[in-house]
Amino acid sequence: MTSKLFFSLGFTFASLALFANPLFANPLDSNSQSEVAQTSNQAPNNEDWTNFPEIKDGFMQGCVGAEALNAEQAAPKQGYCQCAFESYSGRFSPQEFLQINTLVSRIGEDGPLMVNLMMSPELNSCSEKTGYQF
Repeated sequence: MTSKLFFSLGFTFASLALFANPLFANPLDSNSQSEVAQTSNQAPNNEDWTNFPEIKDGFMQGCVGAEALNAEQAAPKQGYCQCAFESYSGRFSPQEFLQINTLVSRIGEDGPLMVNLMMSPELNSCSEKTGYQF
């Protein structure tokens, strides 16, 4: 349950940041795959993560969470979240990240489990690097 909540919050905060950005108005208006493909080609700036620092901020806010951690736990979790975001941003464009989040939210409660599975090699590597287990 913790990992489901962890990525759900990370993706939710990040998608809220994307929805607020005018480059990403109405990312998916229907379930059509052609619209998903079309959306990713709308604006060349959609591919550049440096244009969307609010995505990282939102992801980190959702990933790290609001719960108070002692210093021994906080640093590894912060490092893990940073590593996880770098893994996502290295693999997906901001537009793809939003599309994945939109589709995952349509799946419902089990959507984050799909993302965890999809990203498990990278997330396991982040765990090994930081010593934080999600």
